[in-house]
Amino acid sequence: MTKPFLCALIVAATSSSFACDAVIAAKSKGEPVSEQADEPAAVAAVDVQANVEAQIKPEALDLETINFLIKKGKVKDAEVLEKQLNNPKEKLHSIDIDGDGKLDKIQIVEVKKPNDEIVFELHVIPSSKEEKDNALIVAFIDFAPDKTTNTLVVKATYAPCVIGHDTIVYDYDVPIVVQNDTIVVTGGPAFYGWLFAVRPVYVGVIVIDVPTVHIHKHKHKHKGKHKHKGKGKWHW
Repeated sequence: MTKPFLCALIVAATSSSFACDAVIAAKSKGEPVSEQADEPAAVAAVDVQANVEAQIKPEALDLETINFLIKKGKVKDAEVLEKQLNNPKEKLHSIDIDGDGKLDKIQIVEVKKPNDEIVFELHVIPSSKEEKDNALIVAFIDFAPDKTTNTLVVKATYAPCVIGHDTIVYDYDVPIVVQNDTIVVTGGPAFYGWLFAVRPVYVGVIVIDVPTVHIHKHKHKHKGKHKHKGKGKWHW
């Protein structure tokens, strides 16, 4: 049996993710729930039966560096950014919302809004759960073109499930040119050219290792079935 998923019992699910505004500071019987020193610094390890709720600390997701990678052209598109986020060597996050001791994966889901505004939603996928309803949105990167001032305002913010989300903002401007209602980035990294190119909306494909059971039948003197545990993969 897999370990109970912490947030599944304490956060109301929306169509494809948990509603972060339903997550409140971690408390059990009026006392804060502290994190374990040897576990990823995302959420406290708590007993689901105690009816406790938990928030993610901002240091569990290095949103400043993530925004910097885009600003300085260290990533050429959302797929490369997503790979950086999920590369443990980059140390861009330490989120483990299901408390199984493994780093969770982060999926980028692009949302296109009116007036050419684009938003990247950063969805955290718990390593022990494959259902889409178990995803948790932890941050947003917003690309909002201002056609009056010919600038692209890039703003990275945490979702309400992160402590201090309403006080932490990383933003900067990029010069653009509007030609026949089409946005042209005048300079800077190739990422912005990709961002406003004609292309499909980006939704990341996440691969997570999950345990599988292989059953081998032996037709010898000793009849029976033998189970061998192994690892498999599922794509999201």
